[in-house]
Amino acid sequence: MPKNSVQLPHRHNSVALDLCLSAPTSGCYTLMSEKIDSQGNHINPVRMGWSTNGAFITPPG
Repeated sequence: MPKNSVQLPHRHNSVALDLCLSAPTSGCYTLMSEKIDSQGNHINPVRMGWSTNGAFITPPG
């Protein structure tokens, strides 16, 4: 994603593999939650910080 951009909450229909090639030491993160409200906002999100060469797997759903 471009620097200083925001991606709206979305859902994955299959497994997503995420790899971060470069990230600042602070401020780069992903919000994840099991549910979103009617306006597309996370409900009780968990903040997951990114790090250079970091990876994680997002399950479908």
